[in-house]
Amino acid sequence: MNGAKLLESYRSTGSETAFAELLQHYTNLVYSVAKRRVSDQSLAEEVTQTVFIRLAKSPPKLTHDGELASWLHRTAVHVAIDVWRSETRRRTREEQSVAMQSPTTEEAKVWEDITPHLDEALSRLSEEDRQALLLRFFERKPMRDIGSTLGVSEDAAKMRVSRALNRLRGQLVPHGIACSVAALGLLVTARSVEAAPANLAGRIVSACRVSRGAHTASFRRAGALRIAGAATLAVAVAWLFVASGGGDADAGAGTESAVQEPTTPGEPLARGERSSAGVFTASVLASEKIRMRLQVVAGDTGQGLRGAEVQATYFHPGNRGEGHDLLTDSNGHAFIPEAKERGEAGMNVFVSIAGYVPVAIGFGRVFPSEFVLNLQPAALVAGVVVDEEGQPVSGVRLQATPREDLQDDQPHTDFQTTRVETDSAGLFQYPYVPQSYPEVRFTLTREGYAPTDVEMSVGKPESLTATLVIKRGFSISGRVTNDQGTPIPGATIRDLPKIGYRRMTTESDGNGEFLLRGISNQYSSTTEVTVEAKGRTPQLRKVALIHTNETANFSLSKATPLRGRVVDQSGQPLAGVACRTHSDGQGRRPFWWSTRTDTEGRFEWDSAPAEPTLFWFELDGYEVIRDRSLRVGTDHTITLVPEAD
Repeated sequence: MNGAKLLESYRSTGSETAFAELLQHYTNLVYSVAKRRVSDQSLAEEVTQTVFIRLAKSPPKLTHDGELASWLHRTAVHVAIDVWRSETRRRTREEQSVAMQSPTTEEAKVWEDITPHLDEALSRLSEEDRQALLLRFFERKPMRDIGSTLGVSEDAAKMRVSRALNRLRGQLVPHGIACSVAALGLLVTARSVEAAPANLAGRIVSACRVSRGAHTASFRRAGALRIAGAATLAVAVAWLFVASGGGDADAGAGTESAVQEPTTPGEPLARGERSSAGVFTASVLASEKIRMRLQVVAGDTGQGLRGAEVQATYFHPGNRGEGHDLLTDSNGHAFIPEAKERGEAGMNVFVSIAGYVPVAIGFGRVFPSEFVLNLQPAALVAGVVVDEEGQPVSGVRLQATPREDLQDDQPHTDFQTTRVETDSAGLFQYPYVPQSYPEVRFTLTREGYAPTDVEMSVGKPESLTATLVIKRGFSISGRVTNDQGTPIPGATIRDLPKIGYRRMTTESDGNGEFLLRGISNQYSSTTEVTVEAKGRTPQLRKVALIHTNETANFSLSKATPLRGRVVDQSGQPLAGVACRTHSDGQGRRPFWWSTRTDTEGRFEWDSAPAEPTLFWFELDGYEVIRDRSLRVGTDHTITLVPEAD
C-alpha cells in the first residue's frame, strides 16, 4: 500500500498499523530535512516527532505520494525553523565547531556548501517540481513509478525530473554553489537522506498515541468549534503567536555573530558563521567588501532589531538580479556586500521581522554607505483558510496588498518577503499588518487552487478568528501537437493572469497532454493561455471560462527564427548585450525569452512568435532600449547609444 493510501486508512479508521507503516517509510525523509536545517541530532529528532504528531492530529487529504512527500517536506522545514529560532542559542560554540568541521574530500566540501540552502531551494520550486525531486532523489523511486504517481508517462517523468533538477541548481547558484546538474543529482541521491536513529520511530508512535488520545474529544467536536469556538480559536492563535516568538524582537535571531563588526564600508570582513537557516549573520564572505552598513531599528523604541531578515538585491543590465540574504545582529546591523559584477547596479532592500511592518526601499544606482531603517510595530491578524466545502486547507500562502502609494527613494510597506502559509489545520497568523489599516486584503494562493482575493478586518476581535475561503477555480486540459498531429512533449503551457497574480504553468507529457489547474475568473470570464516549445511558433489564445473543466488543443508549426545584431554608433558589434522580451503598457508579457549577444553582437531566438513582439536591449554604459517591436523574417540591426555624462 502506498503512502497516500496508508494516510487515508489512518484518516478513516485511525489504524495505528497504517500510521506505523507511514513512519517506517517517511521518517528518514523528515529527519534528513530536519538535520540539515538544525545541524543537531536531538533537535532533528524533536522536529521529526513534531511533524508526525501534526500528521497524526490533523491528517491532510492527499491524493498521491508526491503530495504526501511535499507536505512532509514543507512541514519539516517550517517546524525546523521554529525549533532553530528558539533553541539554537542553547548550543555551545564547541558544538557548532564540531558540526562545521572541515570536509575531507572535494565532494564533501560541495555538499557542505549545498546543505544549508537545499531545503529552502526546494521550497522555492513549484509544487510539481518539488514533488518530482522528492519522489526521485529522496524516496528513490524509479521513473516509471514517478510517472504513475504524477499521472504522466515515464518519458515525461524523466523530463520533469531533469528540468526540476536544473531549476534547483538555479536556486543554488546565487549562494555561490557551482556544480553541474549531473553532479548535483549524484550528491542529492547519495547524501540527502540520512538514517534516523533506530528508536526514533518507536518513540514517535508512542508520542502520537498519547497526543491523539488527548485530542480525540476536540477532534470529534470539530464541527461544533466552527460554530461556538471563536473565542477558543482567538486564544489558540494568540498563544501560537507568542509561543513562536512572533512579538519578540529576539525571536528570529540566530546564533550570536562571531565576527568583528567593521566600522568602515569597503573594509573586508572575516567569514562569519553560517547559521542553520542558511544565511550569514551580520557577515559577508572573506573575499567581499561592504557596500552598505544597514541598521534596522524599532520605530517605537529606537532599539536595534535582532533577527530581521534582510534581502538586498542588485539589478544588473537585462534586469538580472543578484541577491544577498542576511539576518541583523544583536544591534540590528546587517552588512550588505558589494555587487559581484562590475558596473553600476541599482539596489533594492527588503526587510521583515515578525511583529513589525515589512518595508522595501529602492536606492537606484546611487545609495549611501550607511542607512538606518525604522520599522513600525504591526498588528496581528489570524484565522483559518477553508475551501468552498468548508474544509481547512493547508499550505495556502497569504500575500497582503499595501494600501499606501509608492514613493520613490522612500521606505514603503512591502509584503513580498513575508512568507506566511496555513498549517496542517488551515490556521494562519500574519503579524505584519500596519496598525493604521482598517482592513487588509490578501491574495490566497496554493497549487491546484485559483488565486483568491479576500479582505479581513484589522484591530477588532474578529481579526483573530477570520475564516477565509480559497476557491478551486477552473482547469484547462488539452493536447499539444505539431502540424502533422504528432504529440509535442515538454511544451510549456501558461495562463496570462492579471498583473500581480501567480502565473500558472505546466508542461505537456509524452502524449502531448496537459492539465492547467487553479485558473481564476475573478475579473474576467476568459483567460489567455500561451503555449511554447523549442523550435516551434508559440501561440497565445483566449479560452472562455464557462465550465469548471475547459478543453483547448494547440497545434504548433515550425518556427522562423528571429535574428539580429547589436552595434554601437560606429557600427562595431557589441558583445554581452542583454536581450529579452518586454512587457507592454498593460504589463502583459506573453512570451518569455532572454539571451546575450555573442562576440559578433548577434542574437537569435529559434522559437519566436510570428506576430511583432516587444524587446529590451541593455548594456552597461549605453542607453537602454525598451519597447522595440521586432518580428521574424528580417535580420534586425539594433544600435545602442552611449549614456550621457
